Amino acid sequence: MSFRKPNVSTKITAEEQRLSKEHLETQRRVEQLEKELRSYPRKIEEMKAQNRKLVQMRVAAAPPAMSLGGARASRSHYPLSHKQKKLPSREFHSARIKFLGLCLILATIIFMLWRSIPS
Repeated sequence: MSFRKPNVSTKITAEEQRLSKEHLETQRRVEQLEKELRSYPRKIEEMKAQNRKLVQMRVAAAPPAMSLGGARASRSHYPLSHKQKKLPSREFHSARIKFLGLCLILATIIFMLWRSIPS
């Protein structure tokens, strides 16, 4: 009785085919990535040139800087300091009276709560 060797050659060829397909896909992907890598310096230079043009346009459109004793005013349309306007005296006194009245009410509530808590 002679023993037959199992048919390993079909498995190997199927495996070889799968590996060769993967190898080809990997080579295509590597070539594509290398191509992208070679194009990046050109893209970066284009972006830098575009940014330079934008900066030049902004500088040309900006109003000239005024000399304020060495301090430079901001280019925004808002003043450097935001001081609050003072209230007119009548409104100031009415606001003060309201504030003091609310403080008195709060003090009364706190005093009543303190008295109602048993020792």
